[in-house]
Amino acid sequence: MSIVAARKTGRAGRVVAFEPSPPSVEFLSYHKTVNRLSQLDIIPKAVTNRDDAGIPFYLVGDGNAFMNSLFGTDTPEISARGKSVIEIETITLDTFSRQSGLIPHLIKIDAEGAEIWVCEGAKHLLAHNHPALIIAIHPLWLPEGQKIEDMFKLLSSFGYRIVDSDIYKYNGADFGDYLFVAD
Repeated sequence: MSIVAARKTGRAGRVVAFEPSPPSVEFLSYHKTVNRLSQLDIIPKAVTNRDDAGIPFYLVGDGNAFMNSLFGTDTPEISARGKSVIEIETITLDTFSRQSGLIPHLIKIDAEGAEIWVCEGAKHLLAHNHPALIIAIHPLWLPEGQKIEDMFKLLSSFGYRIVDSDIYKYNGADFGDYLFVAD
């Protein structure tokens, strides 16, 4: 998605991709170079609700997987492929924006269960800048005690509403991709 976004923004735009998995960082870096995408910045950190120098990150297989996560989820799909744990850095979107001076127009979040945490770490941006949000929510991966409704309530408190969605059933849960905009 970062490559597509970088092509869509053109040279005048800027895309920042946060990716904590070393194999995925390598993959993105290769494609950034091959496609001459100087407008793409790759940050080898996970986005969450706190800045931290070293927290556990669970890799599926060798880490070249879309199911890597901050959570040691025991879904059959992951357990069958094996997993390992590495230490990664985390950053909030508010911290990144403050440090870089960048104010996003659009934020795409696909954090394998950490979506609520990502939004919690972007409260200033959400309250003051109202970027559009594309969020992939994986309800089976949410931390214990969190529900998809918690995401909706949090975003609603900042004036956001769902303007489009694509929802599908998986293992009895509603997985969804949502487009949120603020009024």
